[in-house]
Amino acid sequence: MEDEVRCMLENGDVEPLVLIELIDDIDRLGIAYRFQETIDRALERILLRSSQVEQKMRENLRSCALCFRLLRRHGYHVSTDIFESFKDSNGNFRTSLATEIERMLSLYEASHLALDGESTLVEAREFTSFRLKNMLGKMDMKSAMRVSRALELPSHHRMQRLEARWNIEMYDKQNKENQLSRKLAALDFNLVQKVHQRDLQEASRWDVNAVNDLPDYMKLFFFALYNTVNDMAYDTLKEQDQVIISQLKKVWADLCKAFLREAEWRYKKEIPKFDEYLDHGWTSSSGVVLLTHAYFLTSPNITHEAIKALNNGHGLLRTPSTVFRLANDLSSSKDDVGRGETAKAVSCYMHETGASDEVACAYIGKYLGRIALCQYQHGDAHTGPTDGSRNRVKLVIMEPIHIMK
Repeated sequence: MEDEVRCMLENGDVEPLVLIELIDDIDRLGIAYRFQETIDRALERILLRSSQVEQKMRENLRSCALCFRLLRRHGYHVSTDIFESFKDSNGNFRTSLATEIERMLSLYEASHLALDGESTLVEAREFTSFRLKNMLGKMDMKSAMRVSRALELPSHHRMQRLEARWNIEMYDKQNKENQLSRKLAALDFNLVQKVHQRDLQEASRWDVNAVNDLPDYMKLFFFALYNTVNDMAYDTLKEQDQVIISQLKKVWADLCKAFLREAEWRYKKEIPKFDEYLDHGWTSSSGVVLLTHAYFLTSPNITHEAIKALNNGHGLLRTPSTVFRLANDLSSSKDDVGRGETAKAVSCYMHETGASDEVACAYIGKYLGRIALCQYQHGDAHTGPTDGSRNRVKLVIMEPIHIMK
């Protein structure tokens, strides 16, 4: 399948504008990295026929903007003068151009590759933004979705893998000429996703030798985390004669596993029950990581009992971590829905009970209030701890109950 797409790119008989459309498809579907050298050669062929291409582009704004964007994205210098033929005698883009959605959308996307001082592209952005917003109510649903998404954030500024996923799912299945690219893109996306999952699992094992198998963008993060945690464990061993490396590794591994579980929920569009979500969510809130590190960094006398309690996921870790999770979910519930996040406290409660958004938020607010009461019953135990609040911490996490023989 990959070879077939490469043959299409290498076919010297393909018209330049058709080739540009193919390269754009491959770019948007997230598989350009597989054909980078072939795409570069194809673009070079287009540039060699520049006079023929320019003549056709002067007659077609959509193709002109698309060619401009692709060449710039792939590192070629292209002058904004190619847009001059689409302006009127006053130097403004002709209003007659604003009758076709694809034309406006292509110019809009191209305008976001402007360099400093390129007033033509600034004008193009203002012109297309205004026209596209006015056209929204007159479009079919699919076109309106594409335009709204572009106006929110152009493709050039979006995260490439998420953009590829969106384009694969939105791809016109009736376009038989490009079904090959779409099928390859879907297979590629799933393959890369499996690699990321494996990378995450490898990282959670804390094996420094496994870093060789990680992609480049993860290596720096892994080493930063690895070195920071090991330095902290070394200082603690040197100063307090306590080995804490296994506890630090465990909280980070648990956090990575929790993130992976939530990613699976989102990918499969699953909505767990509220209690199942909460049993998982307190770990993914990052509270355990923060509190564990805080204890080891600030305690002048780390004890074996405290280490054991931390390792067992003590209630003092779970309670504030649950507060973190619920408070975060409650404050961002509307934004979560907009991003397509289905596994959040509010949505889980709504799905399980059939309650409205308002009822779910009220329930979680009361739930949150019960948990927080312990922390704030006698003042703010976080920013203004008293002897009483400190004593509660010691009783829960540091001082064991003496068992009488």
